[in-house]
Amino acid sequence: MAKKFGKVVFGTLVVGAAAAAAAYFYYQKKDAESISLEDEDEDDAEQNAERNYVNISDIADQAKEAAEELGEAAAEDAADAKEAFTPLSESVKEAAEDAVEAVEEFFTEEDDTDEQ
Repeated sequence: MAKKFGKVVFGTLVVGAAAAAAAYFYYQKKDAESISLEDEDEDDAEQNAERNYVNISDIADQAKEAAEELGEAAAEDAADAKEAFTPLSESVKEAAEDAVEAVEEFFTEEDDTDEQ
């Protein structure tokens, strides 16, 4: 029984190896026929004719100009913000003066109504 099983396994391996070898040579021949160096050169030439190349220095110059414009705009915004900025000490001083005036007005109005 073991002898018969060994023969079946061996036969299967031989047939499988033969089929694999046949498939390998078939696909190798098929690839060799479909790929030609001249065809690749022609394909590359056709693809290059359709491509539009862009000069990197032009793009760099455009980016530089855009960055300069943004920098100028940011500097202008910073200058405007600096002009519009009032220090906290000035704001507190003004608020204190307003509060003093409001308190003085309040008490003077009360005094005026009491006298009448």
